[in-house]
Amino acid sequence: MPAKRPPVPLSRERIIDAALHIADGQGLRRLTMRRLGDALQVEAMAIYHHLPRGKEALMDALAEHVTAIQVDPAPTWQETARQWCRAQREALREHPGVLALALTKPRRAPRPSPSWSRPSN
Repeated sequence: MPAKRPPVPLSRERIIDAALHIADGQGLRRLTMRRLGDALQVEAMAIYHHLPRGKEALMDALAEHVTAIQVDPAPTWQETARQWCRAQREALREHPGVLALALTKPRRAPRPSPSWSRPSN
């Protein structure tokens, strides 16, 4: 009999990845804490240790994960903006189950300023 592998520790990152997988494959309406717990092979209540506000925190984390895009500065702020827009579009296309959430969920924390500055006129 092969040796059992030790369980992978539960983490915020694992929870978000599993939630993205469910949302992308089945839609946000099918994402429940119980279904997420089943996917992670843990009791649903274990998730609350990492996301104390429960499903609300999970939705915030999903939206933040999909919209947190960083790009390297380009020679002009316009090209940096284009790169960011392309990267954001690709991230949203990779996670269609979270698209509506990412576009409508109000941000709970201020987003850091983009790494480009506007030209002075």
